[in-house]
Amino acid sequence: MFEIIQNSKRLKPKQVLIFTKQLSILLKQNITLDKAIDILNNNYYKKNNFVKNISKLIKKGHTLSYCFEQLSFYSKYFDSFFINLIKIGEQSASLNTVLENLQNFQKSYYDLKTEIRNSCIYPSIILLMLLIFIIFVTCYLIPTFEQFYKNLNISMPYTTLIIINIKNNILCFINKNIYIMLSMLFLIYYNKNCLKLLIPNNIKKTINYAYNKIVLNIPIIGKTYLLIISYKFIFLLYISLKQNLNIIIFLEYFIKNNKNLYIKKQLIKFKNDLTMGYSFNNSIKQCKFIPKEILQIITLEQKSENITENLNNATHLLELYIKNNIKTTQKVLEPTLTIFLTLIICCIICLLYMPLINLDNFL
Repeated sequence: MFEIIQNSKRLKPKQVLIFTKQLSILLKQNITLDKAIDILNNNYYKKNNFVKNISKLIKKGHTLSYCFEQLSFYSKYFDSFFINLIKIGEQSASLNTVLENLQNFQKSYYDLKTEIRNSCIYPSIILLMLLIFIIFVTCYLIPTFEQFYKNLNISMPYTTLIIINIKNNILCFINKNIYIMLSMLFLIYYNKNCLKLLIPNNIKKTINYAYNKIVLNIPIIGKTYLLIISYKFIFLLYISLKQNLNIIIFLEYFIKNNKNLYIKKQLIKFKNDLTMGYSFNNSIKQCKFIPKEILQIITLEQKSENITENLNNATHLLELYIKNNIKTTQKVLEPTLTIFLTLIICCIICLLYMPLINLDNFL
């Protein structure tokens, strides 16, 4: 019995992308699968148990799709959709084409996620600086000024007293309730399943549906999330149709792996319409999370080859939409956060230093 060695280090998305690309290139050069895996294992992934496992299974005569099925430890990256497409590639002798299409999706999706992550760095730094400043003001600056004014018997302005009272009330509340709050967090974290059991399924679904819908309506965040989901859905649908994967199988996969109930409901309607015999163009209109102009591009022609081409064009357009949305958000958000942070710092410093303006008169 073959024993799967689990990698001590987690497999990263970039490693999966590079592995898929390298394997696709090798197969394109008419190198057999077992030799291609051996080349990767001996030259690039000597310390990676993931490729070692695949290599051992391939040498035993198993298919690549079977290898991915056995490596459940990496199911996050090689899910049922990935495996089904690999099976189609094996059956139609077009494995290199399937891997190339998957690699194109992985690269585009990885680049978009990286761009979004990079765009969040500056706002995160600003918010971290704000948090550090608030902690500094609360724990050091306010107590120092408070004691200084008391020693000089200077009466503080009403606005300065408000800041000091807010600080004192917050600290008092935390000191009194710290153990209760920690206990509640501990119980919620370790008893999530128990809490789920206490809530009836219909109420739970209603709450989740409302929450998911609210998230999608959040300015900037909701729009970006919808664009990314639309991009992923259309790109994977394009690959599925291009590789002749049954569209119902793809939809079942996407519905299962989509956590947003609002979007999931629309996908189920799309699947049901197709099952009932409605045309693709009429059925996909149920997916209202996709931007209207993108739906118009997809439904331009009824012929299957045109639909595939339309889906490909839609993915390129969505990619541009996402990048433009990120750039626009950065242009607005970065100066806004900088001004906001500056105003808060200036206001707090002015309120604390106001009594010193009349210090000369007092002396």
